[in-house]
Parts: sequence; C-alpha cells; structure tokens
Amino acid sequence: MKRSVIGFLFLGFVFLTPGQAKADINFDFTGNIESSSPYGLDLGSTHYDMYWLNLSMNSDPVTVNSGDTINATVTLDKPLTIPASVSYTYLGLYLTTSTGYYPNIKTSAIGGTIDFYNQSTVPFMTESLNDTGTESQIVPSIVFNPPANGTITFDSLKYTGSLAQLTDVSDPDNPEASSLYIDGGMLHYQLTHNDANSVVPEPSTLFLFGIAGLGLLGLKKFKIFV
Repeated sequence: MKRSVIGFLFLGFVFLTPGQAKADINFDFTGNIESSSPYGLDLGSTHYDMYWLNLSMNSDPVTVNSGDTINATVTLDKPLTIPASVSYTYLGLYLTTSTGYYPNIKTSAIGGTIDFYNQSTVPFMTESLNDTGTESQIVPSIVFNPPANGTITFDSLKYTGSLAQLTDVSDPDNPEASSLYIDGGMLHYQLTHNDANSVVPEPSTLFLFGIAGLGLLGLKKFKIFV
C-alpha cells in the first residue's frame, strides 16, 4: 500500500511540476499611427507597399512555452486603413524579443483567429490564420487573396491562438526549445502588386526584408515610394 501511495505522489509531482503545465498568455499592445514607417519599392516587375508600426507593450514581458495559449490585443490611437492590393495582402502581428535574433529557435503551427474591430466592441470580421512557422519570434499572420484583398479599416484587433511547438535546431539531441522571451510587438502589412506569380515570403524573411528596406530609404538602388 505504501508503494502505491508513493508512486501516486511521484506521478503527481512529475505532472504538476512548474513549467510542465500549459499557460494562457495575455499581451496588451497599443499603437500610434503617426509613428508608423510606410514605404514602397520595386523589385523586378513587382511593386511592394509595406507598412511597419512599432507597438507599445502595456503588459509585462513573458516567457512563452510550447503549447501555450496566446491572447494578444492591439489598440490603435485611430483607425488604420489598409489599401487594396493587386496580387495579395499580407498582414502579420509580430511578437518579438529584444534579447536578440536566434535563427536556431523555430516556432511552428501558430494557429487561431484574429478579430477586427472598428469603433465597436463587436468584431466586423474574423479571420482564421495561416498555419505559419518562423524564427525567434511568434507571427500570427493572414494572407488576403483576391477577391478578399480589398480595403480594410480597423482600430483594434484581437488574436487568439496557440504556439504548438518551439524547436531548437542547433541541438539535434535535445530539439525541444524550453521557451521564448517576448517583450515587444510590431504590426506589419505588405501589399503586392502586378505579379500574379508572387509567393508569400516566410514571416522571418519579411521581418529582415522590412528592416533592410527601412535602411534603404533615401537610397537610389531601388525606387522608393514613401
């Protein structure tokens, strides 16, 4: 009998040890439209209009683990209008870390939905997310293809979903990454025009592409439209 009780208590300790349970993680962001960074560029036959908005994080920084449920709210100081695109519109909410860029840390299967609001507590649109993966950050994202790539105006959005897995590809013997520290956020959209064969880049590629593009403002290597 004693062995049964000890065994039961041991199993309870294993399954209830902190770090094993999955958590509900809440993020609260605000954004000032005037502080955004819109720009455009031409690469080959394709024109891109891009928009980056750094978000202020009003909630505490948090460590996210595989399987956690993520709830993120973004409230803007005034409505944001995303213009219509020709080929497709990409919209991503980037949950980021200021501690560095870690390409070996992969996030995958970021599912869920985003609710869009405009001067109302009732969402006017709910979109299911693309099941994306990226590096060193969590990026719930949507691609609006024709005919759904028209103008969208909203002043807040709410993301609800989960992070299925964190993987550390630098350690093949122990690939499960323990956690990812999140202490910042950005809102990004990209309008792609004039190339029906364009493919949607991975979110990490868009992130690096966008940062590089910001550095190109004012240079003549590309046609920049601000």
